[in-house]
Amino acid sequence: MKLNKLATACLVIFPCAVLSQPFESCPSQAFLMQDANAQLYGIDLVSAKPTVLASQLTFANELNTNSVNAVGFNYKDQYMYGYSKQTPGSVVQLGSNYEMNRLNVQGLPATNFYVGDIQVVGEGNDQRATYYVYHPNFGLYGINLDGDLDASITASLLPNTNTWKLSIYDFAFHPASNLLYAVEPNGNLYEIDIAANTHTLITQVDVGDDTGAFGAAYFDVKGQFYFSNNKSGKIHKVDLSVSPVVGYTPVANVFTSGPKSSQNDGARCAIAEVKVTDSSIDFGDAPAPYNTSLEQSGARHLLTLIVPAQI
Repeated sequence: MKLNKLATACLVIFPCAVLSQPFESCPSQAFLMQDANAQLYGIDLVSAKPTVLASQLTFANELNTNSVNAVGFNYKDQYMYGYSKQTPGSVVQLGSNYEMNRLNVQGLPATNFYVGDIQVVGEGNDQRATYYVYHPNFGLYGINLDGDLDASITASLLPNTNTWKLSIYDFAFHPASNLLYAVEPNGNLYEIDIAANTHTLITQVDVGDDTGAFGAAYFDVKGQFYFSNNKSGKIHKVDLSVSPVVGYTPVANVFTSGPKSSQNDGARCAIAEVKVTDSSIDFGDAPAPYNTSLEQSGARHLLTLIVPAQI
């Protein structure tokens, strides 16, 4: 378990409440929440190396023993938010110390939400953040994150979204247009306009031999859309730098391979660039026409340091 010492002491020695702490910056890595007993991973989108950030999540006075899904990163307050299946099912705030706080959200149907992300609009003091969750049987709900999060918050159902019946398992907001994008198991790519309450089938992208849920989706600051398949772990990438999609047909390519999982959800700070954070990654030094750069999803390999037995 990766918890700070104070949180561990509160759990083992005496009951006390440890408030979740915001992340210090907008992380470049993607977050992956996996398993029925939620674990949080950090995923380097370049090397696809998973790093266990928290093998066990916790509430202030109890351990979490169930799934956490529909996660999104709010770069207004630097917290993650998600939906905890643990009784009572609730919207939770997750900080950098992996401590969860339940929010008192009213108006949601009694179900487990597994699709979610956070929309941030405006600049500076005028920024507004809304957490959106979707379920095909109930529709799309908006939850305002701007007020007092210790007070009761009422979720709002967006009109007619309960008729959409989209077979999606995660979605992500575009960092510039604030449109939502999602991919169904058959590769259908949807563009969702929150303001107009509409969803548009853009195209059917090629997902190769992948089947089943694409349970994690994220954007980078340049409008590159990433979505990963639960069964294979493959992370696909689509250039959606022009949004809304007009006058072109998006194409999906396999960007890299990540961890497989039967149950997962993803989140990422959408205004963060994808950075090479692993010094063992090598893209080679071929000329530009060989398309070996990170931006071109170029081939890469891990460097292994071999130390002689005797120096």
